[in-house]
Amino acid sequence: GTREIAEYRASYFKSVEYEFRVLTEFIERDPSKDLLIIIVGDHQPRLESNAPGEVTLNTPVHVLTTDPATLELFLEAGATKGMMPKPGATMAHEGLFSLIVWAMAQAHGDAVSKVLGRWSPDGAQPSGLYR
Repeated sequence: GTREIAEYRASYFKSVEYEFRVLTEFIERDPSKDLLIIIVGDHQPRLESNAPGEVTLNTPVHVLTTDPATLELFLEAGATKGMMPKPGATMAHEGLFSLIVWAMAQAHGDAVSKVLGRWSPDGAQPSGLYR
């Protein structure tokens, strides 16, 4: 009944609070100046940018970094500061890996990796694997 639903919701929010507390403590204790954490969700609640009743298969992706240069690269690629994405800001799941590798090559790579690395928003296509 109603009591069970209230208890379920309270337990859910308690577990979410625990996960964020553990993550926050981990980040605060890490002395790295170039820390990068990518959080990929498994479902997307309705956001204010979605039309009421619109169901999507979008997956939230959060980028946490202590390196301003890395943050700037993700912002240039279309990320938004804060928890809410820009309306229409989506990317193919297949593009996430290449975005992360590209950003790391740009922020921390040598001259060769900066030139060879590229971001493919739709992911690596088979034609790009062969030369």
